[in-house]
Amino acid sequence: MPESRVELSQSRPGRLRSWAPPVAVVALAAAIVLAGMLVLDRLAAVVLVGGAGAGAWMWSRRQRAALAAAHGRLEQAQQSFSERLEFHMRQANDIVLLADDDGRILDANERAQQRYGYTRAELLAMRARELRAPETAASYEGDHERVRACGRGVYETVHRDKAGATFPVEISASVFEAGSGRSWQSIIRDISERKAAEARIQRLNRLYAALSQTSEAIVRIQERDELFGTICRVAVAQGGFVAAWIGMLDAGSGEVVPVAFAGIGAEWFARVRPFNVRGPR
Repeated sequence: MPESRVELSQSRPGRLRSWAPPVAVVALAAAIVLAGMLVLDRLAAVVLVGGAGAGAWMWSRRQRAALAAAHGRLEQAQQSFSERLEFHMRQANDIVLLADDDGRILDANERAQQRYGYTRAELLAMRARELRAPETAASYEGDHERVRACGRGVYETVHRDKAGATFPVEISASVFEAGSGRSWQSIIRDISERKAAEARIQRLNRLYAALSQTSEAIVRIQERDELFGTICRVAVAQGGFVAAWIGMLDAGSGEVVPVAFAGIGAEWFARVRPFNVRGPR
């Protein structure tokens, strides 16, 4: 390596001439600076990666806590809903039955026990088909299959209580998947009062139709025997009566003589003799 020299300037004594460091020294210094910069970059990268990892861990922890809290709220809401559903099922005015896919009764509310006359234990030992009245037992499978095919359905049938008394019902049935398999829920309404009201309306409608046709016959028919026979037939066909007959009263003797008849019991009518409205003489 060449020796470095320091010379005094002749023009200005006491001052050093300008000095230039050797190239090797400059290269070494540059290499040291560059190496330092690389180390700093790597340290910065490590710090950034570490910071990102810590942030991700904190975020994940907060997310897990939020999910756990949401799950807890959901379970609490489901529990509350189940309790309310259980309460409404128990207190419902309609009969509510839960059954499995084979028709075995799994649960029954208090209204079911009251209407059928069975205890809850007795109902849970029965199948739904056993509640059918004998005259509607044959339609059970058809009703069952229609509901199964659609997932739900509403139909009418007749049930029987423990004492053997029958009553009409309207069943709203639905099928749903439970943890143990397919289950059935049936909401059963006693429609005895509805059917009685419908029967009264139908009877009044029949009587009105019979009265209307009787009035028409009176205006249209002139011959007495034909008129009386028509009136009796209208009473049976339109009015819904089992039988109808007309008798003529003899004002002098008080006897009633049958002159027209329609309906069942024709043989009985043929044997009817005139009778006296004033009683036996």
